Amino acid sequence: MVRTIRLQAYSRGRVVEVYVPSYTPMKKGDPIVQIDPEPFEIIVRQKQAALAAAIIGNTSPGIRQALEQFRAERRDTVLASPDPSRA
Repeated sequence: MVRTIRLQAYSRGRVVEVYVPSYTPMKKGDPIVQIDPEPFEIIVRQKQAALAAAIIGNTSPGIRQALEQFRAERRDTVLASPDPSRA
């Protein structure tokens, strides 16, 4: 039995490669298209830069509190790990 279905992307973006021609039988999990990762990578780099600037500037009390909480959680994780090199 052959079924034809409509697809909708979970993420928006420009398709840079199509792996499967139309009406080709597929299995669950088969990749269909490759979406250009560059816009997503740019957003990640912008967020990382903003975080670094906030840490360096350390001006907002909310940022300071979040940073201290992260450091405490990280310290607890390392201390609780049987092999600190893997934490």
